[in-house]
Amino acid sequence: MKRRRVVAYVTRVRDGRTELLVFEDPEHPYIGVQVPAGRLDAGEELEPGLLRELEEEAGLTNARIVQELPAFENHYPSRYENHGFHVVLEEEPPDEWEHVVVGQ
Repeated sequence: MKRRRVVAYVTRVRDGRTELLVFEDPEHPYIGVQVPAGRLDAGEELEPGLLRELEEEAGLTNARIVQELPAFENHYPSRYENHGFHVVLEEEPPDEWEHVVVGQ
């Protein structure tokens, strides 16, 4: 059985344009631009795991899950069972911020 993983596509609308939250890991610049994602703990449900990953990876605690993206796994093959989600923030974050990852 594949380990489950969640991927968050966090968007906001500003000036009539939809923007996507992306980040670069300063300790691993060769990875490039990323969206928040992570593996679930054993027995962890998808949505609580997604919210935990958003807090750990980006420091975001005010997220609202819009929906799980249908057939995401078909477009994102890997060694994990991937689940993509569209997420919006209840409060608008600043344009840039630094966050120290607290998870593993």
